[in-house]
Amino acid sequence: YSSAINYHSKSLEIREKINDRAGLSSCYNNLGNVYYVMGNYTKATENYYKSLKIDEEFNDKAGVASTLNNIGIIMLDNGEYDKALKVYFKILNILDEVNDINGIAKAYINIGLIYNELKDYDNATDYFQKALKIKEELKDEVGIALAYNNLGVVCGEKKDFIKALDYYMNALAYMEKGGDLHGVSMANNNIGLLFVKLKNYQEAKNYLDRGLEIAKQIENKDMIMQSFHSLSLLDSAQANWKGAYYNLRLYNL
Repeated sequence: YSSAINYHSKSLEIREKINDRAGLSSCYNNLGNVYYVMGNYTKATENYYKSLKIDEEFNDKAGVASTLNNIGIIMLDNGEYDKALKVYFKILNILDEVNDINGIAKAYINIGLIYNELKDYDNATDYFQKALKIKEELKDEVGIALAYNNLGVVCGEKKDFIKALDYYMNALAYMEKGGDLHGVSMANNNIGLLFVKLKNYQEAKNYLDRGLEIAKQIENKDMIMQSFHSLSLLDSAQANWKGAYYNLRLYNL
C-alpha cells in the first residue's frame, strides 16, 4: 500500500502545482480509497472530505454524491448509523436532482441496510422494495438478486422464515441466471441456514453442501469458511457434536 500512497501523493503534488482542482479531487479520493482498504479510517475520511470540498466548489453533484457515499460507508463500518443515514438521505436528494436512477436504487439499498442494523425492519423492507422495483425496471439481474437477498435477510431477522426462504429462492434463481457463482454459493448457504431453523435438516445439508462445493470451485476462502461454519451449526442442531467439532475446526483453519 505504501507504493500506492507514494504514487497518489506525487500525483497530488503535480496537480497542486498546475492548479488542477478536478485532478486534486480525484487524487484525494484515491488516497482515501487506499487508506480505507488499509483500515485507516481516520486518514481515509480526512482525504474524502478534502475531495468533497473541491467537488462542492465546482458544483460537481455526481462527485459530491460519490464522495459522500465513501464517507457513508466508513460511518457504516464504524457503526455510526444515525450519521450514515443523514449522509445517504443527502446523497439521495442529489441523485434525485440529476435523475441518476441506478444511483438512487443503490442509495435505497444502503438506507435499507442502515435501517436493518437499527432493527427498523419496516423501513428496511420499504427501501429494499423501492430498490427492487427500480432494478426490475432496469432489468438489472444482479441488482434484482441482491435486492431479494436483502429482503430475505430482513425477514430472517423478523423470524419470518417462510417469506425469507421465498426471497432467498428468488435471489438464487437470478444469481444462477446471471452466472454469479459467489452469489450462488452465498444464496445456497443462506437457504441452508433457513432450513436449519425450520428443522428440515436434509434440505439444509443439500443446500449447504452445494454452497460449499461452489465456494471450493471458485476458490473463495471466505465462503468456504462460512460454509464450514454453517455445516457446524447444522450438526449442532442435530446434536452431532463430533461433526460440529470437525466442521468448526475446518472453519477455524
